[in-house]
Amino acid sequence: MTGLSYDGVANVATASGTVQMLKFSMTSMTLSGGTVLTVSEGGHTLLTQDSSLDLSGNVVLYTTEFSAQLLGVPVTFTPQNPPTAILPDMTFTNVVTDQPFTMADTFQATALVTSLN
Repeated sequence: MTGLSYDGVANVATASGTVQMLKFSMTSMTLSGGTVLTVSEGGHTLLTQDSSLDLSGNVVLYTTEFSAQLLGVPVTFTPQNPPTAILPDMTFTNVVTDQPFTMADTFQATALVTSLN
């Protein structure tokens, strides 16, 4: 995550009502090591996998929970337990987010595979 800032807790409208989410913004974000997104609804599961995702330009990440390791130390952030300090360039590993919503000017995926069960 480059140019990272924590922008506070945002009220995000969803199909099931407003949800409080952490809001992060940055100039770019790279997800590597095989990212997986699973969406299940109505007895069907959509699975999206790729080897890396590169997002750049006005990147915004909303999430209800952000868990990761920072310099080997586990951290978990929620709207009730937000980050106290964020540096502009931070590397998180083993990232898991709950209900992520991301926007960016540019999105590039490597080896993108989707399947519907």
